[in-house]
Amino acid sequence: DTDRSRGLGDVYKRQVRMYGILGADAVGMSTACEAMAARHAGIRVCGISCVSNMASGLSGEELSHLDVQAVADRRAQEFERLVTRSIEKMCEDERSE
Repeated sequence: DTDRSRGLGDVYKRQVRMYGILGADAVGMSTACEAMAARHAGIRVCGISCVSNMASGLSGEELSHLDVQAVADRRAQEFERLVTRSIEKMCEDERSE
């Protein structure tokens, strides 16, 4: 996008719409680069995400880091249990191979 007057927010909103058209249910911003680097190094990857808000342009509300943090805080214990149990299960599966 060469029209800088609209800013990155508008570019991101269009990207989110494009991903929806392509069939995506969620758009994440935090693990793709790390996952690609790990796979390149031969490391197996499991990604778990907490979807904390509607993507830019999908709701009438302004996006806020404080809102994202509030959702993360509310889900922290549940997320910790999920990650812990997932790691335990992977270890069990690894031992049984």
